[in-house]
Amino acid sequence: YPLCALSPTTKVNEGCTLTVYEHINSQGEAKTFTADDDWVGGHWNDRMSSVSCKCSQPSPGCSPLKTKVVSGEVWSSQFSVDNVLTHNFLESTQNGYWLGRNRARSSFTLDLGCRQTFKAIRLVNTHNGPKKDRSTKSFRFSISDSAAGPWTSFPFRNLEDSRQKQDPLPLQVFDLPKEVTARYVKFQLEEWHGYGGGLQYFDIMRALAPFSG
Repeated sequence: YPLCALSPTTKVNEGCTLTVYEHINSQGEAKTFTADDDWVGGHWNDRMSSVSCKCSQPSPGCSPLKTKVVSGEVWSSQFSVDNVLTHNFLESTQNGYWLGRNRARSSFTLDLGCRQTFKAIRLVNTHNGPKKDRSTKSFRFSISDSAAGPWTSFPFRNLEDSRQKQDPLPLQVFDLPKEVTARYVKFQLEEWHGYGGGLQYFDIMRALAPFSG
């Protein structure tokens, strides 16, 4: 959504301040919001005549390079979640991917550093290097503003079995039903081919900021 939005509820992006005024031209009594609010209050409802929205520059934590792993379930420490954030998806190495637990649902959670808007995710499946004994079949992608949830989920099913595919495996794009904004994202392995699932690469496709000329 926009940096600030106002109705009976307020929507305020991280780093922004929304100020409402009783009269036009920012005059009269004022109230400031620095976060989303489900209800502006009876005192202000239908009383606001002007508003202002001011935003600071994005913090370094909003950089895609600052994404952090909050939690992750892995087959072994050798195949950690960090691999999918740093690996060159045009190559394939023995250690360049994440593997979930054997024949079990597994997940990882990422902290994007701040609330970010995106519309799709990109990933490269895995076949466990030269062993070619596992591949992700279906997964659930979830978003939240808290690492503890609640989560909004989007299921994706029937991924092609990559166990017998040659390197490099293809980069795949999965569009979300709508543009979303969140700070935390979770990848949940739901079904798999062979001994389990995993990924060789994963990221989100951030929405472009609207152009103003």
